[in-house]
Parts: sequence; C-alpha cells; structure tokens
Amino acid sequence: MKNAIPVCELSEENAYPLFCPFCGTRVQDFDSNGELQIDPCPHTLFVCHDMGWDHVSDRMHAELKEMGLEASHDEAEAVTPLSGDKDDFEGPNFDEVTSSVKLPESLKFAIYQGPPSFYGTYVGFCPNE
Repeated sequence: MKNAIPVCELSEENAYPLFCPFCGTRVQDFDSNGELQIDPCPHTLFVCHDMGWDHVSDRMHAELKEMGLEASHDEAEAVTPLSGDKDDFEGPNFDEVTSSVKLPESLKFAIYQGPPSFYGTYVGFCPNE
C-alpha cells in the first residue's frame, strides 16, 4: 500500500520527546517513572500504537469515517468498520490506517522499537484549517 501521508520513521532511541512540527508543543514524552505521557496540541490528528488509540482528534474521526472505519475504544481498542460484521473484521492495522490519511500537509511519525517486540507508535499532525 502506497502511503498517502508522508512518514518519518524513527527508532525508540531517537524518538522522544516528540514535538509538534507546526507549533512546537511537546506532544509525547516519558515521565520520571518511564511512563509515556501524551499532551496533544490542536495540530495532533492521532496518537496510537500497535495495541490501540491514545488520542483521536475530530478531524481524524472524520478521516476514518471517509475510509469506512471508526476508532473503537472498546476492550480491543481497534480500527473497526462502520458497517457489516465487526466480529469478522481482521484489518487493516494501525500503521496502515494512519498512513492512509489524505489531509493536505499532514505528517506522520512512525516510531519503532527494535527486537524482540518490534512495537510501533504512530503520531500524526496536520496544520489547522
């Protein structure tokens, strides 16, 4: 799948803190206990990882709806279809969905941990309309 949104791939070693490229707000960082802290600015479209959503803006909800999807915050914290049998739905994954955003001038940061987890975190930004 060709990416619609430009993606900047980072590794865990150089990914934190993460600042908004439009206003400079610190959007993601670790606290003194090593816990991830999320503080979205108005430009933050989404913050998610391979296990679920941490933040979904109204614009991202609208973008997901255009794709026929919704951000589910149930126990699975998944990307689910708006219609049809949600129990049989097996994709797409967070990386694919967030790479498909078509908002003008949007930008995605993909942050990957190395082996053995290969865990991914995805943060998207877009200038205000």
